[in-house]
Amino acid sequence: LDKQILIINRKIIVTLGKHATKYLLSKKNIQVDRISQLRGQIFPIKLAEQHYYVMPTYHPAALLYNTSYKPETQQDFLKIQQFLKQ
Repeated sequence: LDKQILIINRKIIVTLGKHATKYLLSKKNIQVDRISQLRGQIFPIKLAEQHYYVMPTYHPAALLYNTSYKPETQQDFLKIQQFLKQ
């Protein structure tokens, strides 16, 4: 995954769900217990001397089971859009 991230080389990585978030934020020693505590926040990380930003949000399957997450997820994607405009 790290090699793929380096090849794609995007400004922001949006992690969908706890496991993807946990993998990337562990590189910054951030503990991930619940995605709801971290979603919508943007975290800088460094992989192989490259700087990236990570923004966790809910996994799409979570939205199918709990539709109350939909407004938060929409806010997250608006935040991504604003971040990319900077």
